[in-house]
Amino acid sequence: MALKIVTVDEHDDAALGDWYAVEGAATAHDRPVAVREPYSALVGSVRTPSAYRRTVLLLAELDGERVGAAAARTSLQDNLHLADLEIYVHPDHRRRGVGTALHDAAD
Repeated sequence: MALKIVTVDEHDDAALGDWYAVEGAATAHDRPVAVREPYSALVGSVRTPSAYRRTVLLLAELDGERVGAAAARTSLQDNLHLADLEIYVHPDHRRRGVGTALHDAAD
């Protein structure tokens, strides 16, 4: 069982859908009444270039199953030394190093 971290191609609909599904499962488990942005907003944010912000999406794969997701956002204008990192691990795959691996890959 090898854990693999891959960068999501913003034009790969299947990978974006998997990222959104993992994020949704983690969010529903942790914050059941949270309001999520729609899938179309995710697609628009990663497919529309911005002069102000860069977003990189990562997926964690374990034996072909997508079990974790991360979004790393950095400014392109100011505070270049800072980043915003959100990590989501599917509830069925927690406490196995998935979140740590995503964190390390985003570094």
